[in-house]
Amino acid sequence: MTVFGCIERSEQNYLIVDKEGSSYVLAGVGDQLDGEVGHTLEVKGTLVKTALKQSRKDDDSATVPKGSLKVANVLDDVHRVGDRCAGR
Repeated sequence: MTVFGCIERSEQNYLIVDKEGSSYVLAGVGDQLDGEVGHTLEVKGTLVKTALKQSRKDDDSATVPKGSLKVANVLDDVHRVGDRCAGR
């Protein structure tokens, strides 16, 4: 699966958020994407559906990730395709 979107940092994980607002936790990337936070990337990986639960408050607008995107090799499977994400 290939996802184009904005890279964000959430707690101990990186998330990629596509233009529809769907988000995926990136697995297998370690801390290798610190310099990419806030940029638009193309990420290739294997989708792993997870039963993620998130406690929500009335004012909490956080997106619950659809699952994890398992990245095999950061150098081969992650590419910057744009500068700063729209609205950043």
